[in-house]
Amino acid sequence: MQNVSSTKGNHLCITSLMKNRNSITKLNAMKTNVCSICKKEIVPPPNNCGTGFGVTKDAAIVCYSCCGEQDKKQLLETGIFRGYYSKGCFSNWPGSFKVNVYSSKQSYHNFCGRNGRTDFWFTLEGQNFHGVHIGSNNDCATVKRVKK
Repeated sequence: MQNVSSTKGNHLCITSLMKNRNSITKLNAMKTNVCSICKKEIVPPPNNCGTGFGVTKDAAIVCYSCCGEQDKKQLLETGIFRGYYSKGCFSNWPGSFKVNVYSSKQSYHNFCGRNGRTDFWFTLEGQNFHGVHIGSNNDCATVKRVKK
């Protein structure tokens, strides 16, 4: 589930929900939510951190599990994804899609200074990816498919 502005396609985007206050009110008023992909009832996480679902551009409700599957599919198909880098792991917003990083390197960045840029690399289903994370006050990162 991407929480960053989307580029192309019909991938999932939590920011679309945040921009549409009417949708939030309608979704919160519903007693039960059902995932539009797996058709299972959505139960919010026990720690009260999140809703347990994301919303597509066409207002379909999707559980965190299916969000992870859709985000992985998008990464493999398009070769680009905006997500989160933290503690040697790249993930989507709810953490239902995670990949361990096998190498990382810090370097200078013109706005963030010394060690302000982190480059990292991982492999997913035989494909190689390179990611860039800028700054220390956020976890946002962008990854792209690379040739070996």
